[in-house]
Amino acid sequence: MGQERSTFHSMQGGDCINDEGFAQIEGCCAQAARDGWMYIWIDSCCIDKSRSAELSEAINSTFKWYQNSRVCYAYLGDVESSLDPSRSADFKSSNWFTRGWTLQELLGPKTLVFFDRNWNLIGSKEDLQVDLRKITGVLNIDNWRSASIAQKLSWASQRITTKIEDLAYNLLGRFDVNMSPLYGEGKKAFIRLQFEILAVSDDETIFAWRDASEMGGGLLAHSPAAFCDSADSISRPFHTIQKWNPNSIRRPYLMTNKGLKLELPLATPFTDCSCGYVKHLAHESLAYPSDTKLAPLQCCYEGNTNSGNPYVLAVYLIRNRGNEFTRIDPGCLETIDIRQLDRRQPSHRKDGTSPCLDKFSALRIEEHMDNIFVRQRQPMDVEICEPYDIWIETKELTGVGFSMTSEWLSNTRQTNVVKLQDGIRVRANQLQPNGMTAIMTFTHFNRIDRGYMGIYALVLNVTITQRGPLISMMEVPVHQKQRIVEYEQESFNDGKAPHAKPLLKRHYAGGIVARS
Repeated sequence: MGQERSTFHSMQGGDCINDEGFAQIEGCCAQAARDGWMYIWIDSCCIDKSRSAELSEAINSTFKWYQNSRVCYAYLGDVESSLDPSRSADFKSSNWFTRGWTLQELLGPKTLVFFDRNWNLIGSKEDLQVDLRKITGVLNIDNWRSASIAQKLSWASQRITTKIEDLAYNLLGRFDVNMSPLYGEGKKAFIRLQFEILAVSDDETIFAWRDASEMGGGLLAHSPAAFCDSADSISRPFHTIQKWNPNSIRRPYLMTNKGLKLELPLATPFTDCSCGYVKHLAHESLAYPSDTKLAPLQCCYEGNTNSGNPYVLAVYLIRNRGNEFTRIDPGCLETIDIRQLDRRQPSHRKDGTSPCLDKFSALRIEEHMDNIFVRQRQPMDVEICEPYDIWIETKELTGVGFSMTSEWLSNTRQTNVVKLQDGIRVRANQLQPNGMTAIMTFTHFNRIDRGYMGIYALVLNVTITQRGPLISMMEVPVHQKQRIVEYEQESFNDGKAPHAKPLLKRHYAGGIVARS
């Protein structure tokens, strides 16, 4: 495509011949004439974008116009040759496949024909289906309507538009919804789009997205990019799963002043740690507050659809108050065994045979609330680019025999931990929008065998706010011989044993210094 496309006004004023993109219009007219067509419609020069009513009508109707067209021409101005597209790097890397608005040109028309920069025929949509599947991720172009919401959004996840609002507006036709364009609303446009989709669909794959750059908030994503890994997410109602049949009729979703109102069964992930639930994933650990819940969704990964396969996707929620919740850890999407959520038979499996339960020491149904509210928080455009140092003094701990044995850090582009004699320096270069989590474990090897507190962890969290980074720390004791609840009841009677927890509370209350 040319850098300057002919517009409605340049065509009306006769200045279009000077436009860089006018040659495309001439080529299109010539091709249409050869094919026997009397009229053509080109979005760039047939819509008066200065009239808001006409622009709104076009945005809401373009997909239908493509559907009703007899033929649609896709002009690939950056493709040099019309030779075998399966071997052509130009065809596969064409900008046409990266622009947001062109996806509806692929899906809408019954007949779509591709041309190279010289208006040589490359092939039709039907002829190029194999190549188009690989390039676009749309596996069934002829039957694309059967795809889930998440799958449809995944097709747009890596496409770009000049205006951020168009990331939402170009998707209206695919979901058969309408909304007024409000340029200037930014990412709110995509949130509005999802509200419109929820009004006509109960497909919960719309909640099954991941975005590690998000800080948490609502169940709705702020961008199609959050669905880039959702190509195999499909809808799966609970009643289709063996041995699980909750209320068969669920109330519709409703947006209220408290947030999105919906019904979800809530599960609690348990561990032996009384200071917070900890999720164990391979070699990673992340501490969650004690009021964290796991919300199963009526969807799963493609391939897990037979009635004997009980696994569904789930997201983490945290209770704010009453029945109001917020999503946390939006970079995580769990797979859980829905059979463990049977209210009549709470299960505490310990055999580790379930892939899900390897992550959680137990899952049980906490409650099946008639209504919960999940507040949708607007995205914050805060970026911390400069290096950020956090200094944690540890000399009191090392002085009583504890030594740092491991560390795990996440959510920064570059992070390192430097262990010094009197403390630990956590240096982060370019914090990501969701901040940073650092977990450091300390071990007192001489005390483990005697039954004392031998291991504990410090969980350092850096949260990005509108005013800059907010630093907090919590401790997660891990006892080797006895349950933590016994430790909380003062089961340590040896006065000479180091009481690590009070040391931490005393020393680290306000003892974290951040320097930028």
